Amino acid sequence: MKEEITTARLTGIWYLLLAISGMVGFLTLHPKLYVSDPAQTLTNLTEQETLARIRLLLEFAIVVSQALAAVWFYKLFKDINNVAAWALAVWG
Repeated sequence: MKEEITTARLTGIWYLLLAISGMVGFLTLHPKLYVSDPAQTLTNLTEQETLARIRLLLEFAIVVSQALAAVWFYKLFKDINNVAAWALAVWG
């Protein structure tokens, strides 16, 4: 039982990291860098290099946390329904 609680907590942590990095990356930083004009986007990326690097780091955090959340969701539900756990892991 203690292992299931630990697995559930770690799953929640990965899922929370996915939500936070997604919100900060997509809702806050993305509109500051990427606009409809390609020339202005290039200007934003070159003038705000630190912000662009942070945005890239957050994108990486999204990918990693989504993958880890999917794996931990599988670990959490594999004993309940193995097929559903695999489907959850595959589709994240």
